[in-house]
Amino acid sequence: MREYDYVVVGHLTVDELWSDAGVKLRLGGAASYGSVFASGLGLSSVVVTKVGEDFPQQYTEYLRSMGVDLSGLARSQHPTTRFRIFLREASVVASMVCRSAPILAADIAHFRGKVIHLGPVAGEIPSETVFQARENSEVLALDLQGILREFGASGELKLNPARLEPLRGISLVAHANWSEAVAATGIGDPVLSAKILMKTFGLAAVTMGADGAIVAGHEGTLRVGAVKLQGS
Repeated sequence: MREYDYVVVGHLTVDELWSDAGVKLRLGGAASYGSVFASGLGLSSVVVTKVGEDFPQQYTEYLRSMGVDLSGLARSQHPTTRFRIFLREASVVASMVCRSAPILAADIAHFRGKVIHLGPVAGEIPSETVFQARENSEVLALDLQGILREFGASGELKLNPARLEPLRGISLVAHANWSEAVAATGIGDPVLSAKILMKTFGLAAVTMGADGAIVAGHEGTLRVGAVKLQGS
């Protein structure tokens, strides 16, 4: 079994950014952001993912140049997961164009991490994979985003809290943004929704952009301010 400080599991994506200026492509997915950040901290990091033959070579070269181990990257007959994101003045509207193959328990069986971060974006991580990740990690973190998401025939996105049911009671760190926390709990107050998620999973973080985050554990609840970058 290969051991790492940080293992991130989830689809690497190709994101189409549509705006008045035209269309730009970028590398997306929590697996890309998380692995690069962890590697930048000097941690050994590996991505476990599935992409299609259409996945751009420059993206793999970029990740390797940042020190990310890609031994967990598998090529699928399915195309790479792709999102179409419309950037508007007051909002961002996203839809899914196509989705790659699911990441199965067998795909992560030989990877062990001090931290395993499950970062699904399109329902690609089944519950069996979550159970396997729990066995292979000291700390397991899960982004609820890609579990909650459902996609219609035209790729339109909605959040379905029923998709969390198979995972209830698993000890992990649950992360959701404010809208995802509302969808998961039915509660608009971020503190209360974080507490509900904590009771379900053990530890929970609800992020609120510039308003910071709420972290809830059995010992209490903490409000964390957002870091203000110079010039912002």
